Amino acid sequence: MSIWKHQVGSRPKVTVFERFVRGKHVLYLRWWDPEKKNWRHKSLSRGLRTGSGRIVETTAKWAIDQAQAKYDELSEPIGPPVTTESPGTTELQPETPSLPQTKRVRVHVRRRAP
Repeated sequence: MSIWKHQVGSRPKVTVFERFVRGKHVLYLRWWDPEKKNWRHKSLSRGLRTGSGRIVETTAKWAIDQAQAKYDELSEPIGPPVTTESPGTTELQPETPSLPQTKRVRVHVRRRAP
C-alpha cells in the first residue's frame, strides 16, 4: 500500500499526506514557516482509508480543500494593497550607468607532464 499525498501551490508549498501513526494512516498538513525557518505540521485527525485499504474519495477531497485553505491563509498579502495610481506626477531621474565591481581572483593551473 503506497502512502497518499497531494501538494498545493509552490511558494508557499502546502502538502497534505498520510502518515502511519499508532496503527492508523492519519492525514497531516505540512508547510514551511519562514519565521521559525522549519517545517510545520498539523494533524487533520482523520484517516483516509477504509479498513480494507481503499481510499475514501470524499475524505481525500476534504483533505485537499484543507490544504488549499492553508495555502490561501499563508499566501494572503501582509500589508495594505499597493495602488499604482498616486496623486500628482513624479519624474524619474535616469541613473548614470556604473561599471560593475571587479574582484581580483588568483587562478592556479596545474599542467600535466607530456
